[in-house]
Amino acid sequence: MDETERELLLKEQEELNAWARLVAQVYFTWFTFFITLNGAALAVVFSKTSTLPSNALIFRSICGIFATWSVTATLSSAGVAFYATNVDKKIRQVYIKLHQGLGDDWTGSKGEWFLVPVTLAIAVLSFNALATLLLVVFWSALAFIGHL
Repeated sequence: MDETERELLLKEQEELNAWARLVAQVYFTWFTFFITLNGAALAVVFSKTSTLPSNALIFRSICGIFATWSVTATLSSAGVAFYATNVDKKIRQVYIKLHQGLGDDWTGSKGEWFLVPVTLAIAVLSFNALATLLLVVFWSALAFIGHL
């Protein structure tokens, strides 16, 4: 492997890590905002002095908005998990090429080449997807049952 190819592989590794960090930061910022707003909405729904609209159509529309928003949160969790898996595969390929150029037989154990082990990232994203899926079920059921 010549020096130019090695520099390109190192640059690719750097770019992959930078984009993975950016995607994770944006995702978790958005997810924190989403959960906070859902928590506030749930507090309003279950408070004794709730100021919920008495019109059933308006209430169902609000529940529908939160259910739809929860679906997008579930899909974004799945999308980020898919992205993390792909980045992990690409980084592994880069590391293998780099070590082949050095004459090493490096295969690495899973998660060793990523800043955060991909199995941990997938576990967290799966938990987030499950939590938002439960919110979809809750908001959809509340839309049909009506406010308490």
